[in-house]
Order: sequence, then structure tokens, then C-alpha cells
Amino acid sequence: MEEVKKGLWGTCGNPRRDVANQRRVLVWSLIWAVAVLANAAAIRTEWLPGRSMELAAAAATSLVSVGVLWAYQRYLRETDELRQRIELEALAFTVGVGVFGGMAYSLFHRVLSAGEPDLTYVTAAMMFTYSIGVVVGHRRYS
Repeated sequence: MEEVKKGLWGTCGNPRRDVANQRRVLVWSLIWAVAVLANAAAIRTEWLPGRSMELAAAAATSLVSVGVLWAYQRYLRETDELRQRIELEALAFTVGVGVFGGMAYSLFHRVLSAGEPDLTYVTAAMMFTYSIGVVVGHRRYS
């Protein structure tokens, strides 16, 4: 059994496995981000011929997002308890920002302007919040 080593963000039970899992999450996330950007550009510029091709591209991107979730779940299952706690705290705060911040944004948007709110802003706020939450958690427990 591999001894516990001090990693970049603190101690971890199996640094090689954690790095491999983090890399897997990163690769799937990058593939998903590229797919989302490509789909948005293709729809905006009408590169895809017809609604059925747009729906197929959206479905393919949705399937890639399942890969991201699978990779992240695997990382959480196989990492140590401290990292799991850090991730849980970051995710809890992120959900709070998404739900409560998203609802406030939606209400203010409806009052101040016409049309539907853009979920891109809520999603970006959640991603930023999660990243900050992980960094703060690592600093708190290091």
C-alpha cells in the first residue's frame, strides 16, 4: 500500500489515482466546453442544416456532459475524506448561489427588462463560486 504523501493541496491517500481522476475530469470538462461552444456557434451562424441536425448536436453535447458527471463522481468516490469534504462544501455553496442567486436574477430581470433571463450568467456564477469554494476549502483545511 502506498504511504500517505503531502500533495499540492494537502495529504491524500493515493496521489497518483487522484491526479489521474482529476485529469479525467479536466479532459471531459474541456471536451464538453468545446462541444457547447461549437454548438452555440453552429446554431448562431446556421452551420447545421436543419432543426434535426441542431437537435442531434445538442443531444451529443448532453451525452458528453454525462461523461463529465461520471468522471467527477469517480473522482469523489475514490478520493480521501478531506477532499470529499472540501468538494461537498464547495458544491453546497454553489447550489445555494445557483438556486437563490438564480431566482433573484430571474426576478430582477423580469422586473427591469423584457424577455427571459440568460442562464449563462447563472451558470458562470456557479462555476466561479465552485472554483473559489474549492480553493478556500483547501486553504482552510491545509
